[in-house]
Amino acid sequence: MIFNWIEWKRDSKDIPKIHPTQKPVNVLKQLIEIFTDEGDVVIDPCAGSGTTLRACMEVNRNSYGFEISKEFCKKAKEEMLIYENDNQMKIQDFIK
Repeated sequence: MIFNWIEWKRDSKDIPKIHPTQKPVNVLKQLIEIFTDEGDVVIDPCAGSGTTLRACMEVNRNSYGFEISKEFCKKAKEEMLIYENDNQMKIQDFIK
């Protein structure tokens, strides 16, 4: 079902504020759940703080994000994309 509005609740304190135009993770989760199916791939060409990527992890979607700013990319990796159930493979899994 597609609603004609989505409640825009701010993120809680456990989600860091990294980017000046950062969108709330819960709003992104709702949009992702409406327009994709579980297991789909979501691409965010302007990833910024990584909130779309985090929302995808939380609703079981695969995602790729691209960001030109090294500062935002670093902060997103270190602060936003820390998730308890992250079962993604990492390069360290392949290097002995």
